[in-house]
Amino acid sequence: EDLETQLNDLIDNAPRLKLELDRQIQQQRSAGVSDQQMSGLMMYKQIVDLAASNPQMAQIIGKPLVKGLVGIVAKIPKIIGGLTSL
Repeated sequence: EDLETQLNDLIDNAPRLKLELDRQIQQQRSAGVSDQQMSGLMMYKQIVDLAASNPQMAQIIGKPLVKGLVGIVAKIPKIIGGLTSL
């Protein structure tokens, strides 16, 4: 149920989120960060783009995507921790 609420919030806020993500990605690129380094952010942008352009489709396929994204985001601190210990 919480995931469904998050998905609905994502769809409702998709246009605003899209603008914010585009701004963040542009800032990161200006700072020399590659798209590969921003893969999680780029994946999230694809989901937001889908939700912004086709809310009905996002409702149908969005739940599995959001669930996968939540799993990836949960792993980021472990990945960053591993990188900083190198």
